[in-house]
Amino acid sequence: EGDSVAVVGVGHRYRGTTEVVASTVRVVPGVRRLVTPLVVGPVDAGRVVANEGRLARVRGVIGAQGPSEGGHWVRLHRADGAARASVTLWIPPAHRHAIEFAPMYDGDEVEATGIAMVYRDNPNDAPIAQLVPRTPGDVVTIGIPHHWITVAWQSAL
Repeated sequence: EGDSVAVVGVGHRYRGTTEVVASTVRVVPGVRRLVTPLVVGPVDAGRVVANEGRLARVRGVIGAQGPSEGGHWVRLHRADGAARASVTLWIPPAHRHAIEFAPMYDGDEVEATGIAMVYRDNPNDAPIAQLVPRTPGDVVTIGIPHHWITVAWQSAL
C-alpha cells in the first residue's frame, strides 16, 4: 500500500469503468505515499461518480445484497432516508482479498472505504456508483448490527 507503480498496457472502457490490461507493472523507487480517502460522507452517488478512480469513504445503511457474476454486491442507502441515489459496494470474483459480507445484514449501518467506480450495463445507461473495498477492514459495521436489535426485540416479546 502506498507504492507508486508504472503500468504498460492497453486502456479501454468496460461497463463504464476505465481499465488497463497490463502487460508490465513495476514499482517506482521512492517513498511510499499513503492516500487519505476523500470523505464523501452520507451515501451520495453523484459525488462517488464525480470522483471515479479516487479512494472514497461513505457511510450508509445496507438495503440489499447478493451474489452476481461470481462476485458479491451490497447496496447502501442514506441512513437519514434522504433521496440520494444508492452506492453499491462491489467485490469482484477476482478480488485479491476474500471480503465477506456474511456477518452484515440488511439494515446495518456501515462505513465503507474503497476505490470509486462507475458501472453501466450499456453505454446509454445511467451511471451506477460503486465502491470497491481494498481489504476486509475497509467495511465496518457502525453501532449494534440491525440483526441483533431485531433478535433482542423478538425475544422481549
